[in-house]
Amino acid sequence: MWLFQHISWIVEHGKGLGKTLWFPTANLHVGKVDLEPGTYKVNCFLDGESYEWIGPYFPDTGIFEVHILNFSADIYDRELHILPLVQMRKNEKFESLEKLVQQIEKDKKSAETTHVTVLTFGTFDHFPICVIDA
Repeated sequence: MWLFQHISWIVEHGKGLGKTLWFPTANLHVGKVDLEPGTYKVNCFLDGESYEWIGPYFPDTGIFEVHILNFSADIYDRELHILPLVQMRKNEKFESLEKLVQQIEKDKKSAETTHVTVLTFGTFDHFPICVIDA
């Protein structure tokens, strides 16, 4: 049983924009899940290892695009398990690719700098999480 919404899916090829912008993403066509549109801090589990991720969920297309922090392996056609931890911000349109890259850099820095411990059925798991400044 998961405390947070658990999503499992196979990584599919996308349009390649993330890779072009130096922020490659794993594209998960998860369909409709119980999440608001937005960019999330998530934990990912791949081959028994845990990784920190950030990425937007788009309910209109059912796609969750996630960028693994400090990771560069090819994971197409592999199953990923993700736990969305917190919504970092709402989805928004950017006036240029430069503005988008600047926001991704802010999201990445925010996701890397704050942490929280979550109690899970008698054990402690350390989930890095983002705290949004008000």
